[in-house]
Amino acid sequence: MCSNCNQYDWSRVSGGALGVVQISVGNPAIVTAPNQLVAGSPVVFSAVGGSLPVPMQTTQVFYVIPIDASHFSISATLGGPPVATTTPATGQVYCDPVVLGCHYPAPDEQPSTGITAIQARWRPVDADNWCSYWAPWTPDGTTPSQLPAVSGVAAAQPNIAVTADTMLGLGLVTGFSITPVLTGRIAAVISGTLTSSTANAQVNVTGRHGTGPAPANGAGAVGALWAATQHYVIKTSADVHSFTVIGGNPGLAIGVPVWFDVSIASPAGGISTIADAQSLLFEL
Repeated sequence: MCSNCNQYDWSRVSGGALGVVQISVGNPAIVTAPNQLVAGSPVVFSAVGGSLPVPMQTTQVFYVIPIDASHFSISATLGGPPVATTTPATGQVYCDPVVLGCHYPAPDEQPSTGITAIQARWRPVDADNWCSYWAPWTPDGTTPSQLPAVSGVAAAQPNIAVTADTMLGLGLVTGFSITPVLTGRIAAVISGTLTSSTANAQVNVTGRHGTGPAPANGAGAVGALWAATQHYVIKTSADVHSFTVIGGNPGLAIGVPVWFDVSIASPAGGISTIADAQSLLFEL
């Protein structure tokens, strides 16, 4: 996912997370810092009122080589040799740990011009794992995230003549199941049309989801609720109404396929007909 990475999350920790540090002149250069980082930690340096030692650059990422509790050297590449300096730093030098990876700019990182309303809302789900959640940034704001989204359209399902909740069987249709990959937060929409053979019949539609084999049309109600029950009244026999069930689940297991379906109940009896069912499932 990171083949096009060309940005680093340098401003997530601002003001110098390690405070003011000293960098010696020599081979290797020694950084004296109040805190110790683990081997290989990526860091960047900045100089306030001065400049970094030559050849260090503020636009460069370095990797920590621990020495003791208050000192470390740095390499220009992970696992590479220590950096040598030839001139002293001037001004106050700060050191920041960073998270490497491509990401969309968060609002406090964005330049003051050319920002769209969409870009202003972009933030990663996990600030410590930006690269895993976002595709490389594009200025026009059109690049989508890497999170999955599926949709499907179901053929007309067999009529249901029941009074208690009965599954429609949509979980067996392509596009009515999704596998969370990063957050486990799934939003769901299922819509369609319904009618009843009985006048003044109430038809209730309830969103249900689950793992494992999806229930078939006509099976008893199973699965967890993902939406509130929608109540419809068919005043005249064969009148057609549209329905929409909206909801989701913020805590689904990563990597486990989940089917989404609806159950139908008609307390007054009659034959309920559901058609034109379609879905939209996406991870947030």
